[in-house]
Amino acid sequence: MGSVTAELTFIANDAHYEQEKPYDIIFADPSDPQKSNCRFESVSDIRITDCRPHIHTFSLQKNGFQFMRRRSELPVEVLSLNNDESRKLVEIYLKETISIVKEELHPEFVICFDWRVRLCC
Repeated sequence: MGSVTAELTFIANDAHYEQEKPYDIIFADPSDPQKSNCRFESVSDIRITDCRPHIHTFSLQKNGFQFMRRRSELPVEVLSLNNDESRKLVEIYLKETISIVKEELHPEFVICFDWRVRLCC
């Protein structure tokens, strides 16, 4: 694939965050004004390179992230639902993810803070 350029949206570098940390409540009613205090800005002409052919060249120590390929016991569709049963399954998924990270990286503490994006390759 090579690379493409695109416009991406980022959380803004806003002085407001010096007084109040940015937050976004995932399961809140979208019309609730307290759902988020995030402010965003778009940046154009960002070069995006397909890293899939090189996933084994990235490491947490060198790049600050790494790719790990593991099979989940749960189907990806479960994570896009918003109901009580789905929330219970998300808890299972988060525990599964935490176990993988602990097994691979041996950290003292793990927290999953965002599970909404999951790619299957």
